[in-house]
Amino acid sequence: MILKDFLNHANKVKKLVDKHNNLFTYLEKISSHFKDYISLCKLMRNSYSNNGNTTQQNMSNVVNQINSLDKTVLSIINKYEPYDLFTEIQSLISSFEEIDIFQTVAQQPIELDIKTLINLQTQAFSVKKFDEIFSFVSFCDQFLHKLEKYKYTAEIFLSNLDLSESELPENNQLIDIQVISALNNLEEFSSFLLFIDNLYQGLSKAFVIHYNDFPLKIVKVESGSIWSKLFGHEKLIELIKDLLFGLGKYIRDLQTGQIDREKFENKIKKAGLVLDLVDKAKSVGLDEKNQVLIEKIFNQSITDIAKLLPKTTTEIMVDNKKLLNLDETETKAIEGKKPLMLNDKNEENTSA
Repeated sequence: MILKDFLNHANKVKKLVDKHNNLFTYLEKISSHFKDYISLCKLMRNSYSNNGNTTQQNMSNVVNQINSLDKTVLSIINKYEPYDLFTEIQSLISSFEEIDIFQTVAQQPIELDIKTLINLQTQAFSVKKFDEIFSFVSFCDQFLHKLEKYKYTAEIFLSNLDLSESELPENNQLIDIQVISALNNLEEFSSFLLFIDNLYQGLSKAFVIHYNDFPLKIVKVESGSIWSKLFGHEKLIELIKDLLFGLGKYIRDLQTGQIDREKFENKIKKAGLVLDLVDKAKSVGLDEKNQVLIEKIFNQSITDIAKLLPKTTTEIMVDNKKLLNLDETETKAIEGKKPLMLNDKNEENTSA
């Protein structure tokens, strides 16, 4: 896929989002209550007491809150009759088919997700009980999460792509990343780029740097691989580079199937990479009170790269330095091994 194809695809995604804005808004309003349900479930679990009467009272209060939340969410769900939602979804499917993005995402194609969405909405609309309502809310949250990479990539591809390196703002720095992989679509590209952007945004919060003042932006994109030049605040870019180089030798074992994701994360933890990165962050101005936050950000990024690095990656270059370079034997080891992006213990549940 050449740059022109990426841009054309991005424009089509943007038009799709604009065309189906009402549907996405509907799903987002429902999904927004997912965390509310999780919080109430935790309250229910913590309702037990040595005093039976207290336990009953606590549980009764939580049940009332759940019933109230059910009514609120159901009022949103009811804005689409099942047949009307089916019609709207069919239109969405047609739009997806036009831009050819019915490709496997996570454990199943988007088309299957859409069919599941229709079924769950119908059950919630008809039965009007907690189990059915929560199932629909939960699935909306997962579904929208999968769609985020399409929307995100379209937005970032269509903004500031032609900025020249000589025009970089003050206190910004470039990072040149090339990932050699047998990919040819916007979605695989966007997964890795989204990983970098999420890490960058997390670091922005830890350093109390406003993302809007120093956004991560694309300077250049090339075809044939994930090859991009990005720029952002110099402190944050330096830490991202340090993280990537620190992960290099472990990524080799992960890609060739020598270790699974859990061992990958444990090895990095034992090596003290996160602690080294925190020390580096402190040396460039991290406030002590944000140490726990930045530790969580780095640990999450280690989990994310194991999920989002393309399965077929054989070489990674950062600023023209080799981070990963698999030989022919190692490259062959990639073929036939388990998908690297998925946790053996149901990745969907852990990311929800």
